[in-house]
Amino acid sequence: MKNEFYTLEEIRNDYNRKAQRFSHLFDLLISEYDDLFFKYFQEIYDADMHDITSGPYDDSPAGFRLVYKYGRTNTSQWTRINDQQELLKRSLVFFLIPK
Repeated sequence: MKNEFYTLEEIRNDYNRKAQRFSHLFDLLISEYDDLFFKYFQEIYDADMHDITSGPYDDSPAGFRLVYKYGRTNTSQWTRINDQQELLKRSLVFFLIPK
């Protein structure tokens, strides 16, 4: 009887350890994606935004643009994200490509 109790207790402890690891998995995933996000996306200042219309007496439109960096540091290889479809496409690439 004692042996069965110890066996069941050991099985319970094993499941408890696995549950503890799974409970921390989400934090680990969020932390990893948070680090990778800055390697793949960045906001850059665009002093001359041509896709925004302005009046004849308005200042020239300027603002920030989102770029997809592909994990690269060479700025000539980055892709500008101009609309929602492009953002969706780059987000899918970000989450589907193994890092």
